[in-house]
Amino acid sequence: MKNSKRLVIPLLFSLVLGAALMSISITATGAGHGTYIPSALFFPGPVLIAIWMRIFTPITLFLAAIQWPVYGAILALVKGAPNRSKYVKWLVVQHVLLLLLCFLFDDGQFLSVESLKNFLNSMEIRQFEQKESSPFQPGKFECARETNGGRETFHS
Repeated sequence: MKNSKRLVIPLLFSLVLGAALMSISITATGAGHGTYIPSALFFPGPVLIAIWMRIFTPITLFLAAIQWPVYGAILALVKGAPNRSKYVKWLVVQHVLLLLLCFLFDDGQFLSVESLKNFLNSMEIRQFEQKESSPFQPGKFECARETNGGRETFHS
């Protein structure tokens, strides 16, 4: 019973953190048209498997979903242990090594700098201003961004 209580808060925290990181990663991938770099930063093991297989599968998504709860469980189980810092260092080192392997073995399919630049350019809004309102056009907004081909303007 004592162990189960000790696991609850770290597991809940790691579940929430993992879900938030998964949301950021999924948003950044843009249905395959964005960048996988946040996915590699937060979930390097599953991304390394996807690089090796050349595709994300349900298994890699499952491994990504359980990665942070596993981290939380490990840290909860070693809480109060005299060598806890050794386990924390081990988790950090293995995470960083997996991340480095992702960048080493990827051939540009998932982690290209060009896809990151394109994603950031598509998300960046250069200018947002409210035009003067008139009785006939209340609250008219304009949003503009710079693109490779020039300036795009969107009106509401």
